[in-house]
Amino acid sequence: VITQQLVTKPALMRGDMVISDRSCLTSYVYQGTMRDNFDNVRNAHEAIPEFIFPDLAIIAFCPVDVCLERFKERQKDKSQEVNYNDLKEREFQQKTHDHFDQAEEWCPVPFVQVDFDRPVEEITRDVLTKIQERTGLIL
Repeated sequence: VITQQLVTKPALMRGDMVISDRSCLTSYVYQGTMRDNFDNVRNAHEAIPEFIFPDLAIIAFCPVDVCLERFKERQKDKSQEVNYNDLKEREFQQKTHDHFDQAEEWCPVPFVQVDFDRPVEEITRDVLTKIQERTGLIL
């Protein structure tokens, strides 16, 4: 919420487009998976009046084993920051993956799913295309 108030809200007030690598959806899935209680997490987000929900969410899909292998590779390259919360056991990662896969059942905002198990150039092209299709913006 602090980042939203200090960065996101002022940018939106200026008419800027905001692209973020985190949103309420990420928080909802990770916290809901950890606590095994999605209703409480969703209610907490909805109870914050200044909370900004995205106009469009892009859900990155990639097989869990591929993700875990990528995390291991990033650990070897000390120049890249590793989010150690993402290195939890495979079972937790599979649960979060499954919850994202069921997004149409719970997601409060429009979203698209994108296959992230391919070259970055293809992913970038696909993401930009999906943003253009959903928003009408020319990027």
